[in-house]
Amino acid sequence: MKKIILLGILILTFVAQANSSFNIIDDDYNMKGYCLGIGKAKVDKVDKYTGTTTFRAALCRVDDKVVRNVTVLFDYIDVNTNYDIRKKLFFIPVVNLAQAKYNSDNNILRMHMQMRGTAYKNLPDGFILPITSKNIKDHLPYAKIVDEDLVEVYGSTLGVPTVSEEEFLDEDY
Repeated sequence: MKKIILLGILILTFVAQANSSFNIIDDDYNMKGYCLGIGKAKVDKVDKYTGTTTFRAALCRVDDKVVRNVTVLFDYIDVNTNYDIRKKLFFIPVVNLAQAKYNSDNNILRMHMQMRGTAYKNLPDGFILPITSKNIKDHLPYAKIVDEDLVEVYGSTLGVPTVSEEEFLDEDY
């Protein structure tokens, strides 16, 4: 009985450390992120320019931080929410992130993009797409997905181009 209690305490400690809160602010706007295993999204508009897109995700990576089974609040409204949730999906913002804040108490990850230049003004704020080689290649460099994350969520790399965690974090790659 004592062994079971001790094992339970160790597992809870591991889970608590794996999903601890964080707040990353990157003034240089080099922070990258994506989410896998996307549920149905909804858009809450404050006005025609501002609001939040909300969706569930099985796994999200922001730089070297990985969180699981989260509700994502993406501080922008121009995301295609008309997709088939039965497909294997991923989410990427159209440019790098300026801030990511995760609250482990309520499992909410809030993402905020950097300001966009004119090169991106006609693109949506982010993409929710099926994971295919074409969608990955069409949205590089923002669609770099770490192989172990894809395997964790979908059981394989699905035959799409992936990168190692080191390559994902390397700004020059």
